[in-house]
Amino acid sequence: MDYRITAQRYIDDLGGSDNISALVNCATRIRAVVNNAAKVLPPVTFKAEGAIDVSRHGKMLQIVIGLDAPQILEEMRILLKFGREHAALDEYGLTQAAERARIIIECFGLPENILQVTMAYDAVIVHVIDPAWVDPYDVMLQLDVGIDAVALRGHLVYLYVQDAKALARELNGLLKRPTKSQ
Repeated sequence: MDYRITAQRYIDDLGGSDNISALVNCATRIRAVVNNAAKVLPPVTFKAEGAIDVSRHGKMLQIVIGLDAPQILEEMRILLKFGREHAALDEYGLTQAAERARIIIECFGLPENILQVTMAYDAVIVHVIDPAWVDPYDVMLQLDVGIDAVALRGHLVYLYVQDAKALARELNGLLKRPTKSQ
């Protein structure tokens, strides 16, 4: 696979370079935020380029690609001339606690999928727009970042951890939001 060619095709499918405002990936998916959802081509176009699936929620898109997602995303960032300021959730220079929060944020899809982070006792409560974008709970438990249990109640994801207040603070710090207790 020529990652650069595939990357350019996905950029075009997303409405062109001026339409893409953010990109992140996990092991198998590229998540994008676009400026104008109407410019994004239909999922069948992405699938013709090799995508396994595409889901949309407003201006947020998730392109399921497979294990080539990180390489394709890297080429997309190069083609878009995204510098460090666009490399969302960049792990360089983060404290261990912030790195833990960054890993957890990636479990929720794009940061824009997170409406609010609060806490109650030993739980961090993450209010999400689209629960379907949240990684499977067994994946979160296997990350070795101190999550003891996970529960989903509607659009609320409860992360049970030893230090809920510290984790909520780190998550909100990366999301640049104030921490609220319930």
